[in-house]
Amino acid sequence: MIIKDWEYDAFLKSILNYSAIIIHGPDRGKVSEKVREVINTIKSNISGPVDIKDISLDDISRSKTYLYEVAYQKSLLSELVIIKINMDLIKIDKEFLNFLEQLNSEKSNFIIIESNHIKNNQNILNTFKSKKYLALLNCYQDTDKNIRANIMKFAKIYNLQLDGNSITYLSNRLG
Repeated sequence: MIIKDWEYDAFLKSILNYSAIIIHGPDRGKVSEKVREVINTIKSNISGPVDIKDISLDDISRSKTYLYEVAYQKSLLSELVIIKINMDLIKIDKEFLNFLEQLNSEKSNFIIIESNHIKNNQNILNTFKSKKYLALLNCYQDTDKNIRANIMKFAKIYNLQLDGNSITYLSNRLG
């Protein structure tokens, strides 16, 4: 399911209804920011500890069943396990797509896939678009609207009072 910019806040509120999310786009900084935001949202929604497991190319190439094992392996010390996969380092093959399509959304750990090199016509994007338990979040270069929204968001976080002229000035300088 594609998550549009205007649906993002509602998506974060219901993030645990999904079993996997792919965050991609040419702006690596924005992709990393969204990944951190998703992880922090999940952590705030879970009462117990959350374990984050980074999956590398070596891990996947060591065993063909590794992804299945880690996706369904429960931690004794954590309430939830988040699996992070950097797709810039891993080849997307038919076996990986089958893994995503067969993912049991009720039993699997939460998976975050991040990339800035996925082309729009790749099968993995079609898989994420077609499944309701998979979320697809595109991160494109900032627009004036996004820059202004980010300025207002950070001003709110840091309790800064900015008028319209200040926001315009900052957006022109930052953008």
